[in-house]
Amino acid sequence: MENPTDKTAKLIHKLELITGDKLYTYESPTGGFSLMSTTPSHINGLYYITQAPTLDALQAKIKKITRALTPRKELKMKYSKVINEYGKEIDFDAAVNIMDDDLREQLNNELAPCTNQKFFEAYAKAHLEKFDEEFEPNKANPVW
Repeated sequence: MENPTDKTAKLIHKLELITGDKLYTYESPTGGFSLMSTTPSHINGLYYITQAPTLDALQAKIKKITRALTPRKELKMKYSKVINEYGKEIDFDAAVNIMDDDLREQLNNELAPCTNQKFFEAYAKAHLEKFDEEFEPNKANPVW
């Protein structure tokens, strides 16, 4: 089971990538958690993004904010292509369709959230290690 602190850190990092802000959590001595940003504001250089009574509730709010700020169609269109180690442009969605299900899920659990490019590279390496053969889309002249 994932450590709640690690899970929160991953969620915050993903939101930081979207917003460009440096974010951190603050646990109030009187109870509850806050997500704060160091982006300058008129009040002591910090501002609250959201507050929650528990860490789980804060994680849920961070996920909701991240989903709201992530334009799904634009991300899919923008990042559906990856580059293999030979510089060939590969359709990421097509490559995912021929990945080994177990290996893909294992890597997804370890790496998410990450870019499609990072995931493709990690999968190609893991595929080579597990099957002792290069992943077809990662070859110099991929054919599938």
